[in-house]
Amino acid sequence: MSVPASLLQKVGYWVGRNRLWLSPNEPVRESETTAFVASIAQGKFITLQYTWTYEDQPQDGFLVIGQEGRSNLVKAVWIDSWHMGNQSMQCQGSLDPQGSLSVLGSYAAPPGPDWGWRIIIDPGEDNTLRIVMMNISPEGKEELAVEANYQTKPMVEIVPYKNSWPSEFRAITASLRQGLGELALRIDHIGSTSVPGLAAKDVIDIQITVAELDHQLLSAMLALGYSQPHGIWRDHHPAHMEGPETEWEKWFFKPPAGQRRTNTHVRVQGRANQRYPLLFRDYLRAHPATAESYAELKRCLAQNLADPLTYPDVKDPAVDLIYHAAEEWAAATRWQLGPSDA
Repeated sequence: MSVPASLLQKVGYWVGRNRLWLSPNEPVRESETTAFVASIAQGKFITLQYTWTYEDQPQDGFLVIGQEGRSNLVKAVWIDSWHMGNQSMQCQGSLDPQGSLSVLGSYAAPPGPDWGWRIIIDPGEDNTLRIVMMNISPEGKEELAVEANYQTKPMVEIVPYKNSWPSEFRAITASLRQGLGELALRIDHIGSTSVPGLAAKDVIDIQITVAELDHQLLSAMLALGYSQPHGIWRDHHPAHMEGPETEWEKWFFKPPAGQRRTNTHVRVQGRANQRYPLLFRDYLRAHPATAESYAELKRCLAQNLADPLTYPDVKDPAVDLIYHAAEEWAAATRWQLGPSDA
């Protein structure tokens, strides 16, 4: 087996929109999607791993693709958490002269005959990728079921500190404070953009501290235009920190349309993950040499990681090392948290 040359050029990370049609008469369901194309088995196969969402539930799928020698014959195996459940589909097809791939498989639809399923991968231009899936009735009628259009995923970019970050935080959180009122016990600027002089991704991190994660809070956030990709998220749990996993649960929100990039974390008062970013921030503010070393670590990771999606996973253990030092500093100085930032 060998790898189709047109797909080998698509190795890397992609982001885009997924569109799903359950039937021609139903409205299309759209979600964000990511994809990762990789060459495996010493270049004999190529894989395409993707994620998408159905009714706010995360889904993912996987394709393994190989080409028979120098012929146009292509074979593939497809799995998908929603479409296929715990089954896999064997597919076979060909490449056209432009390098687009079309493979055909089938699935059981009892009590009737099997249905067909066609997967088309169109490499497109240099920075685009398109995946189409067609549902095929026993009579041979093909109907569009899935269309995913991708663009190249940018690598992690660390930029020098911007003096505008604090004022941008204040402008954004003014509406949060007004809209949430007493539901927000605190609204704080956290993350690297909250530390003067520290290089960071140009994304402002906001922490909203609340008494509980309840429906009233969710409704208020949605009314402000924020969107919640999933339900309960769980923060990284540092080694040697005891306690139940609920100590690391949170809600995460994406910004309203048209607002600059932010990550808004909602955490419960008194939990370990609510204290962590605030102490970490204050420690770096008090230790500029440590902050500069941390910035250099982030720059090196951003430049050298083969997989940018693993950036947080690789960075987290190093952050834990700083946090353990921060806890010792807090005990020695009798650190106390200052007033809310907004």
